[in-house]
Amino acid sequence: MPELGLRATDGTLGDVRVGVDVTAVTDVAKSVALFGDRYVERLFTKQEIASCGHGPGAAASLAARFAAKEAVLKVLEPHGARPQWRDIEVVRRSNGACRIRLHDRAASLAARRGTGRMSVSLSHESGIALAVVVAVCDRPAKKACPGAPETSPHDRSNQHPRSTSMSKTDELTQRIRGVLAEHGRLPVHVERLSDDDDLFQAGMTSHASVNVMLALEDAFDVEFPEAMLRKSTFSSISALRRALGALETMEVPA
Repeated sequence: MPELGLRATDGTLGDVRVGVDVTAVTDVAKSVALFGDRYVERLFTKQEIASCGHGPGAAASLAARFAAKEAVLKVLEPHGARPQWRDIEVVRRSNGACRIRLHDRAASLAARRGTGRMSVSLSHESGIALAVVVAVCDRPAKKACPGAPETSPHDRSNQHPRSTSMSKTDELTQRIRGVLAEHGRLPVHVERLSDDDDLFQAGMTSHASVNVMLALEDAFDVEFPEAMLRKSTFSSISALRRALGALETMEVPA
């Protein structure tokens, strides 16, 4: 039986990768109301913000673009630190169609994956935004060793976090639980979760993790650097505690 696939840019048979994501428009609208420009500018490029405008339909347009960014990540399958959300940009053409433009870490990851041009389709209706991304990927000549993490020198700061002096462990844990209860949109009560339970398996969405990140930054007066923008950082209360401890003990330049 012939192998299924489409022709890549060099004429060879390539793998087809598909990423799909949905985002609730009301979740985005609430995040904009709660965190304002800080939320919008953390996730979206200036071009995307201008394209979405500031009218009644802005939240739906932003939600569709967030879904597109998550769909692209599903195509790229990053290990270790994820590309920044602004590294994945949705560009609207003059005819109304959209395309994906990759920058920095996302562009480098796509090159390593042999990912060619991506096609994207956006839609939003009845309070739900949907994005589908399709890419044809060249078969790379050399494959990375199975399980080998894709890290950069900047990623190593999160591999061995230093111990925290921010507060007692139990106090820190309760503050994290408070943020999760308010912003994690978990379908179960946070007090029913152990410190090591997987928050995403418990029902936290990618978009909710953004709100948790911004709320933790407010609560602890810190900012999560690019190296910590990985799913594992937000995967459990223990992981969040370690990350906050590492941020608190980082040296602040004079």
